[in-house]
Amino acid sequence: MASQLAIDGWRIYRTKSPPTAAHSLVCSDSWTEHISKPKYGQETYYCGHHHVHCIKSLVIQLANGILLAFGPFKGSMHDSRQAREMGLANLLREHCSFPGGEKFRLFADKGFALEPQVITPYRRGANRDPQEQRWNRMMSSSRIAVEQGIGRVKTLWHLLKIQRGMKALMSPVSVYWYTAVFFTNLRTCLDG
Repeated sequence: MASQLAIDGWRIYRTKSPPTAAHSLVCSDSWTEHISKPKYGQETYYCGHHHVHCIKSLVIQLANGILLAFGPFKGSMHDSRQAREMGLANLLREHCSFPGGEKFRLFADKGFALEPQVITPYRRGANRDPQEQRWNRMMSSSRIAVEQGIGRVKTLWHLLKIQRGMKALMSPVSVYWYTAVFFTNLRTCLDG
């Protein structure tokens, strides 16, 4: 896998993406699967940010279009906490490096904590300079790939859009998502 990541990193570098993109996994985001309001344990599944009951998953998209999905996580759990609980920084440090030892970096949204291998946008503020704003725009254009990857999963597998059929504790809701990601990855490989 490391050699394929190196090839994909070189492809990103050649397209002149943001400066550190030569040594990058493309991007990560948290995905939210809306579910029907559960009869028991509602507070566990409720996401105050989205104002829905849900199950979350942390998604990383590689430069070749393959999605890696981690979880499931409680609906109330923040992106940064998901990454911390699964040990994302350690996984990147231990398993994602070029043969020469150079580490890959992960482009994440502002919901993630800044780590040596996790790059987030500059925070909003009145005293941000034009260079920081330009960096945020370039990073946003690179990160859109994971949003499109998640959208592709949802477009290919319509079952994921039927909220009333997603009943936690009554059906394997998170299994639906991970199965859909798996088959989407197969399709990505077949499509080339």
